[in-house]
Amino acid sequence: MNRIFFWALLLNLSVMSCQAEPSGEGKSGAEEKAAPVAEAPAVDENTPAVESSAFYTPPISNAVLQLAFAETVAKAGGTVCVDLKATQFTRLLSMQYTVAWDPAVLKLKEVANFGLPYLSGQNFGATRAAEGVMPVVWIDNALKGTTIPDGSTLYAVCFEVIGKAGQVSPLQIVDSPTAIEVVNLDEELVSLQPQAGQVSVE
Repeated sequence: MNRIFFWALLLNLSVMSCQAEPSGEGKSGAEEKAAPVAEAPAVDENTPAVESSAFYTPPISNAVLQLAFAETVAKAGGTVCVDLKATQFTRLLSMQYTVAWDPAVLKLKEVANFGLPYLSGQNFGATRAAEGVMPVVWIDNALKGTTIPDGSTLYAVCFEVIGKAGQVSPLQIVDSPTAIEVVNLDEELVSLQPQAGQVSVE
């Protein structure tokens, strides 16, 4: 997904009125008089032009959401699941970002252990998992704002370890192909502070 967001609003108002002036009975077209044309107002060249935008930009919140992947060690040929934990997950309405890893070391297997309402496997895009990226988009469908305790696990990403002993893959949140964006119940943009984890192969 491209940067929207998500919360941009486009308002198009088009008002058109057209009313034909009735013509008098028995009058020819030559006898009908055209309505006077109003002269355009003079333009003051010293008056600055006013730019208008059709897009609404939400205000910025002072809150900071922290998301952190754990660091773990896994055996070559085995399976490893890495938790993503949250801090200051307060009254959030939606969030989106991209999870990234080294596809030469890890192969996506599944996403599990969901810790948010309305979060399931359908919120994760696996079409580009072979490239080592996975878009994530979540929305509080109840539109009430979700709050969870600090240190709660949002979900776990599970991989097959295809790398060799000694290799290391970072596991991090990035803003491409799906841009980072978090919105709270007040429709304010919340800053996201991600902390990368890693998987070390032994």
